[in-house]
Amino acid sequence: MKKPLQESIQQTVQKAWSDAVSAVMGLEGEMAKRLQKVKELTDLHAGSEEVQRLLADVRQRMQQNSEVLEQRIHESVGTVISKVRTPLMDELATLKGRAEQIGTRIERQLHLRKKDQGRTDESDESESESADKDSADAAQ
Repeated sequence: MKKPLQESIQQTVQKAWSDAVSAVMGLEGEMAKRLQKVKELTDLHAGSEEVQRLLADVRQRMQQNSEVLEQRIHESVGTVISKVRTPLMDELATLKGRAEQIGTRIERQLHLRKKDQGRTDESDESESESADKDSADAAQ
């Protein structure tokens, strides 16, 4: 079962990633539209070497920029996760220590209760023996 804090962190990271991917896709779509307009405005033919070279150059730059952006996003997400993870791990270690202390105290209390029950059983037996002895003496 996931804890609410963990879920909210995961949701935040997933949303940030999704938004970044959407932004990159939007930029690529917008660049394609603008290239089409440039092509139409300059009246260059789709088959001309000039247009093909221009389109290839723009695609290459877009690919490079997309890769750089993706790398930056990965680094940013990694940084955020490490900043969040460290305090969470410290808190978990503290909670684990406290749980172990509580467990030790509970075991100690159970052990003491068992000892007390043993003493109570012994005193009940000795009281029972005394009562039997008293009964036997009274019968004589």
